[in-house]
Amino acid sequence: MIRYRLAQPEVLLETPLARVMSFHKSKGLTAEVVVLAGLIEDLTPRRTAGLAPGERAAELQENRRLCFVGMTRTTRVLVLSTYSQLPYQLVMQMNAPHGPFVGPGNVRTIASTFLDGLGPELPAAIRGVEWQY
Repeated sequence: MIRYRLAQPEVLLETPLARVMSFHKSKGLTAEVVVLAGLIEDLTPRRTAGLAPGERAAELQENRRLCFVGMTRTTRVLVLSTYSQLPYQLVMQMNAPHGPFVGPGNVRTIASTFLDGLGPELPAAIRGVEWQY
């Protein structure tokens, strides 16, 4: 019971605080500001390696649907957040694909393919230190 409560906490519908939840938990809810964080390939969407081709396509479609659910929860501001680089050891622990080394111990990350799916609607990137709300 304790594990369930930690993994599935109740979401407060009315609160002045930030609500942190999965895409699944966000269904049916809205917020003025929605932040989709960590949009890195093989994390969002989840890795589908090892699945049969039909299962892979179905899993990818479900992940795309869930990401769309998250994107449509906002009433005002949607922030799509990814990392341009992460420590190599962390990327290896996550088993995420990556690009070349970019400085001591860091590698370039690969943004989620779901961002490419937005096409011309994808806003220009803004570095975190430059973003204002």
